[in-house]
Amino acid sequence: ALSRLSLSSCRLADVAVTAIGAAAYSLPSLSSLRASYNSCSSKGVTAMVQWLLARRGARRLASLSLDACPLGPGSAPAVASLMERHRGLRVLSLRNTGLVNSAGALQHVISAVQASSHVTQLDLNEERGEGDT
Repeated sequence: ALSRLSLSSCRLADVAVTAIGAAAYSLPSLSSLRASYNSCSSKGVTAMVQWLLARRGARRLASLSLDACPLGPGSAPAVASLMERHRGLRVLSLRNTGLVNSAGALQHVISAVQASSHVTQLDLNEERGEGDT
């Protein structure tokens, strides 16, 4: 059974990311999903999170990476919900997504971190220095 899925740099937009969430729903052994460096926005991420939180959907998902996807602050409620409700999630990487570029979005994430003792690694780094990808 498939346990790791990497779709980084595949030029995926919202519709494709929603489809990934639906596919993950039917892959109960999926433990790692990497969809970094794609074109999904808050709309696609929100739809994907709905699938990931669906009953029995991706119940073993422990690691999710959406690095460098232009999520923006509008994704904060979906990400917070995922962190709070998906107890198997341990690692969440959201580098260079623009997610915490507003105080309101940052508050959503901080509240989720406080309620999510199961998440052991969260990367929200927004620095884009030489050599960062």
